[in-house]
Amino acid sequence: MTVTCKSETAKMYKEKFQSGGKGKCILFREDWWTPNSFQEYAGSKSRKYLSSIKCLGRPLSEFVESGELNPTLQHSNRRKSNDIKNQYDKGVHFGFSKEEKIFQRSEKQLKFK
Repeated sequence: MTVTCKSETAKMYKEKFQSGGKGKCILFREDWWTPNSFQEYAGSKSRKYLSSIKCLGRPLSEFVESGELNPTLQHSNRRKSNDIKNQYDKGVHFGFSKEEKIFQRSEKQLKFK
């Protein structure tokens, strides 16, 4: 997609878009640029590239809000931890296995007899 910022025009590749300071997704003057660096080079005083960089006269923020432009998540090779607290923070739910639930139900039934 062709993007502009001030008087500069470049080509943005949606599949390479990550976020402002990451992911060199803008091809400008035969070099790859991040949205932040492209905006800075163009002379924009805005601190928000989503409003200063435009495509078809619309700011990139509109494309993100509509879902037409989604930042891809590129994970670095970070060490993975098996720490329970860390997994809990990531939204991993701990519960009983199917066998444990069946055992608990049978225990409850025995108590009522």
